[in-house]
Amino acid sequence: MKIVLLIQCCIVVTCASAQQTGISHTLLKETKAAFVRQVKKECDSFPVHLNDSLAKSKIGFFNRDFQTQLFRKAQSVSYWYCLDRFADNRLLYFEVVSFYFTNQAEKNALVSKITASGRKILRNKVMVGFKIKEASNELAIIYSSSSLHPQIKAFFEAY
Repeated sequence: MKIVLLIQCCIVVTCASAQQTGISHTLLKETKAAFVRQVKKECDSFPVHLNDSLAKSKIGFFNRDFQTQLFRKAQSVSYWYCLDRFADNRLLYFEVVSFYFTNQAEKNALVSKITASGRKILRNKVMVGFKIKEASNELAIIYSSSSLHPQIKAFFEAY
């Protein structure tokens, strides 16, 4: 019981710390809102993870995928996903990771690395389509293993 309370306390402190420094992960919030509005309103109940172990695990995942260590330079990382079913009963899995950099040159170097890869699919056993969005010091990677589903495909094209 004490361990669970300690973990919850740390998560709250981490979130408060990111908010105090003015890091808002705006792209993640905007993407989540657009997705919930346009694709699946039930996904709104899935929580956003801010600088917790699940969010930070994405740093290693993307470092491996893009064969770089640049993701580690992010000051803050936020993660949101939705796991559900479409009306046609196909699996819906949609994710957004936002990386916040205090050093814009580091973010720009990472964007250049991703863009230079020329890829639209992550290195994974399952075909996972992705796209990036950037604004000032934030880089968001939007990805889905459901990227061929017409609703996700339309969302990727429109967003």
